[in-house]
Amino acid sequence: MRRTRPVLAIVGLAFATALGPLLPASSAAAGERDTQGAGCDSEYWKYANDGNVRAYSGNDCSGLLGSSPGNDSNWGNSSGGFRGADNNAASSVLNTGVQDAYDTVAFYDAYNYDFKSSGYGCLKRNELYADKLTDNKFSRGDGNGGGLWYADMDDSISSHQWVGDGACWSGGFIN
Repeated sequence: MRRTRPVLAIVGLAFATALGPLLPASSAAAGERDTQGAGCDSEYWKYANDGNVRAYSGNDCSGLLGSSPGNDSNWGNSSGGFRGADNNAASSVLNTGVQDAYDTVAFYDAYNYDFKSSGYGCLKRNELYADKLTDNKFSRGDGNGGGLWYADMDDSISSHQWVGDGACWSGGFIN
């Protein structure tokens, strides 16, 4: 019995430690909801693995602008998944692509995927979404795989394409 109690105490402590972050600290906290990403979480699970990228006019994936399973070189024209007023209107983005060699979405500050004279930001499939683009900046490509952070992504996306992770500068990923 002497060995059983310490072992049970250690197992109980480990269990409580593992569950601690999942349980509310008080009854008041139980009634509150952390809203950061809650809308994007819901949207992700609604569309998981459907092969599309989505953009939203509001933070936390509210106000769907459009979706696309393919590339769209001009969010301001009348073709593709994003059209007209969708250009420079996204405040959050969601990647529900399927796992393959091109499952990262590169968003560009210019039409026609121009990253050398403007900027880009990449969203990996396993990152799922960026719920507030004001928290992210475009990386300005220098043509050598490097770049500088230079402009907020919020309300600034003009094109996107599906790429492999290697097409993005290591600092060019958003979340």
